[in-house]
Amino acid sequence: MTAKNLKPTGFPLLQWEPQNLAKPLDKLCTYATIQAQEAIDWYFHRKQLRRYLCRVFRISAILLVAFAGVLPLINEVLGKDSSIHSLWSTLALAAAATIILLDRFYGFTTGWIRFMQAGQQLSQALEIFQLEIELEKLKWGRLEPTQEESFAMLRQVQQFLKQLRGIVKDETMQWAAEFTEVLKQVDEQVKLVAQAEKKSALQIAITNGDHCTDGWMLTVGDRSPEKRYGKEGSVEVLPDLYVVRIEAQIDSKPVRAERAVKVNPAEIQTLELTLS
Repeated sequence: MTAKNLKPTGFPLLQWEPQNLAKPLDKLCTYATIQAQEAIDWYFHRKQLRRYLCRVFRISAILLVAFAGVLPLINEVLGKDSSIHSLWSTLALAAAATIILLDRFYGFTTGWIRFMQAGQQLSQALEIFQLEIELEKLKWGRLEPTQEESFAMLRQVQQFLKQLRGIVKDETMQWAAEFTEVLKQVDEQVKLVAQAEKKSALQIAITNGDHCTDGWMLTVGDRSPEKRYGKEGSVEVLPDLYVVRIEAQIDSKPVRAERAVKVNPAEIQTLELTLS
């Protein structure tokens, strides 16, 4: 197994002679031990970088979410003159979501956990295998094993190598399943962004808007108020949930109306209000 790729090295050349069975068995045991040790080293070495990147990405996401959560409190302390625009909260949440998605795409967190578990499983399997081999050698009672004892040890080596490949295969299959799921999430996210960028509009009708001689002020969500006249008005918006507020004066008396409205992608949402 090389440092870059986890794959088996060349199988040893063995010569089986009736009175010299211990030597090829030792070669097989050494081969199996090297395969396991190189896999263990590969997993424990690779998990170090993933552990570091996992912590960096996750801590960054936590700090961004925390900033978005405390921003309203910061603005309360600073006051209106020194307040931070509320859009920074939205940007922080979007950045946190992007960081988490990148973490899942590259598998920093899940890879760290997978590699650590695989390394521990391999270490445990190797230790048990080495102890079982020594127990088998003690059963021989001589320097050379019998043919039956050689078959028994050969089967142990075979089972151990099968277990070793199985641990690596299970970890790889788990990675493939996680990566496929992340790709689906990325595709869904791209579709949502594409839908969100489709133009939508609000068509607002004020039943008594013609009574507002000085017009009426329209506020959609966090936008700045806009002056409108007459009984109807429209505004182009992105798909989202908005609170629409209308303020005006009728016969020198202040009147207003307010309603929440959900605007879908590529939709013209109509809204009828009465000032009172």
